[in-house]
Amino acid sequence: MKQIFYNGEIVTMEQEGQQFSAMMIEDNHIVALGSNEELLAMKTEDTIMVDLNRKTILPGFVDAHGHFQMNVMARHLFIDASCAPAGKITSIADLQALLREEIAAHPEKNPVIAFNFDDTLLEEYRMPDAKDLDAVSADKSILLVHASIHMMAVNTKAMESVGMLEPGYKPLGGHIYYDENGVWHGTSEEHTVLGYYDENGVWHGEGDPLKAYYDANGELQYGESPY
Repeated sequence: MKQIFYNGEIVTMEQEGQQFSAMMIEDNHIVALGSNEELLAMKTEDTIMVDLNRKTILPGFVDAHGHFQMNVMARHLFIDASCAPAGKITSIADLQALLREEIAAHPEKNPVIAFNFDDTLLEEYRMPDAKDLDAVSADKSILLVHASIHMMAVNTKAMESVGMLEPGYKPLGGHIYYDENGVWHGTSEEHTVLGYYDENGVWHGEGDPLKAYYDANGELQYGESPY
């Protein structure tokens, strides 16, 4: 089977700046690259023609653990809490200001979820605790996810909403940070903060994250992204 992809931007990455507008594939192998005119002259009656409409084709990438798709989904769904130099946050005060702005702009959102935060780039060099996030809102659940996706911080409302302040609460897996009184102060590692899935796969808590993930995934067409 022969296919010709044309009217696109095909980047080979073999040489800096190398780019073609058309590509021919035969029996699952790239057999030709060139201009639209050059490759369209090679088509036959049974050639499958694909108009790229100026879309870009890149080589396949092997990404062992980069969270690429998860980051695309997060940017589509959640507040971008990136710290400088990737973002503008340099302190906990900056983070609080961003969250307040987002809550004012989107009062209907609850829980409020921010993503891609990195405490190692902060002036305070620490994760915010529940008190820091309570200062933003005591009425809405706030969840701040670390850039590694292995740590998060929440406010008191979020903890209360799923019973995490009840005596004896000890989730399976992960690590929870406690204050001097033995109370969880809002930071945890390797643990879903806003709820949990039971043995039947049913979500208990606020804002089922898997449902949000797959809902967003359905909005993106295969091979295309707005980011």
